[in-house]
Amino acid sequence: MVAPRRLWISIATLAVVGCGPAGGDDGGESTTSTGTASEDTSSSGTTDGCPELPLCDLCPDESAQLCGTPCPSDGRTCSNAIGDGMSCEAGTWTCIVHPPLGTGCNDVCALAQQCSEIGCSSGVTVVLVAQSGTFAAGAYELSALVDDRPEDCTFTIADDPGACAIPPCVTDSTCNAIYLLGEDPMRIELAYGVVALLDVTLTRDATELAHDSFTPAYDVFAPNGPGCGPACAQASVELTVR
Repeated sequence: MVAPRRLWISIATLAVVGCGPAGGDDGGESTTSTGTASEDTSSSGTTDGCPELPLCDLCPDESAQLCGTPCPSDGRTCSNAIGDGMSCEAGTWTCIVHPPLGTGCNDVCALAQQCSEIGCSSGVTVVLVAQSGTFAAGAYELSALVDDRPEDCTFTIADDPGACAIPPCVTDSTCNAIYLLGEDPMRIELAYGVVALLDVTLTRDATELAHDSFTPAYDVFAPNGPGCGPACAQASVELTVR
């Protein structure tokens, strides 16, 4: 596996170095991008001099961390503005580095010209699902090993009308979580960053309710379409709470 080369250039710079003469002995002939992560779309770009280049399906900023981690095994690819990227092969993200200058064009991808501004974030969501449909009242503690780094948090669920406008409710929380106690079954969604291995244990009043280990399979999500940022790596895992 080849580690991705992290180069940062502006869109304006790409228009200069992405196309045009590559050396003194080329005849200005354009080449089509081959063997790169940018081949996942048949759309044509509009970069001057190289209209045949496919649009970039941009990778998330965490692409270097994702290489070697699980992914949906469906041949998905993505690349950055200069063609470095990742390919999902046999369930694992594989790093790809774009070829050097060709005869007339850099074997890179073109950029989309018009983009919307929908945002997204990268990371894994742990969804706690109540097996019985409801979470009992009590003091909960969630202990997690995030790539072997401990991250613990607590929350309290109350069903006392004196403590809740609409019981049940969460009266205290140190977790980065969304509490969906009005759902059937009740769910709690906890957000973590991009991690390769996650081990989660949930207790209530010091009694273990659930435990599992996960190797999240991330998918690349670009809400504004190929060539438009941001692009995020997202995964979701579920833990049933008895």
